[in-house]
Amino acid sequence: TYLKVYFLASPFIILFNTGSNALRAYGDSRSPLFVLLISGIFNIGLNLLLVIVAKMDVLGVGIATAVSNAVSAVLIYLVLIFKKDNYVCFSFHGFKVYKDESLEIIKHGIFSGLQSVFFSISNVIVQASVNVLGTTTIAANTACMNLESYIYFFLNAIGTGVLSMVGQNYGAKKYANVKKILKYSFILETAAGILVGGLIILLREPLIKALLNENEAGFDEILKISSMRLAIICSTHFIDGYMECSSAYLRGLKKPVPPTIITLTGSVILRIIFLNTLFNLDYFHSYLWVTLLYPITWALTSLAYCVADTYYTSKLLHNWSTRS
Repeated sequence: TYLKVYFLASPFIILFNTGSNALRAYGDSRSPLFVLLISGIFNIGLNLLLVIVAKMDVLGVGIATAVSNAVSAVLIYLVLIFKKDNYVCFSFHGFKVYKDESLEIIKHGIFSGLQSVFFSISNVIVQASVNVLGTTTIAANTACMNLESYIYFFLNAIGTGVLSMVGQNYGAKKYANVKKILKYSFILETAAGILVGGLIILLREPLIKALLNENEAGFDEILKISSMRLAIICSTHFIDGYMECSSAYLRGLKKPVPPTIITLTGSVILRIIFLNTLFNLDYFHSYLWVTLLYPITWALTSLAYCVADTYYTSKLLHNWSTRS
């Protein structure tokens, strides 16, 4: 029921993403944030009204989510229409499909979308392996993934900034700035990953207790497994940030194919190989090795990205110096 209502409203999600990304490409990340804050508050209020007052249960949750997505789409286009100091704006005057630009957007969008799909496939494959390790491990894994997602939000946000800044400087032919952006983004990713990850490690026990029932059978074992996982993932998650920045960097240089291939190889194929070979052996058949699989594949994928970044950067700077 929820999915039916949610997917009916998916056009609004597409509209919001398109509008917000246009603003972020210009350098305006505040407007999309404020729009999401407003639609989020609206979503909470409508949830309370439809679920508690109108007793609509899951259908009410779905409707609240769908309506809030529609609100965010409308608001973001009102910003694009009425915020006159932007170079990026929306107008119905001359509204039509532009062939070359549309094909370029589709090309980049398809590969970017595939990259996200590969990450999702990878997580499903790993989750399937976790499922054979018992309900206690499953509970610990679920709780940890919820906490780890907060680190990813920071890392992904920096990657989004890299995409905008690289695209801007590449378009303006300020190629000397492009290389600096990648260097500083790595510093930011390291700082954000270690800071947020370290905070989660320090507060892991109360955070796990907030997510799970402390009186549940096997909770002590869940807490032990969770502590192990969080110590490993939260201390190394910044490496995943290098992948985010490198991927955004290459896409900003109008190279959408290499990030897709690198992500497919590092985040999907390598994990599938491990889970279908070594994981079946007694020594590797444990949650510890499933957890270690993440930083190991992050590191290997980051190395591949470093090679690609270096190659395309040197090529870009060489062409620039030749033309100069």
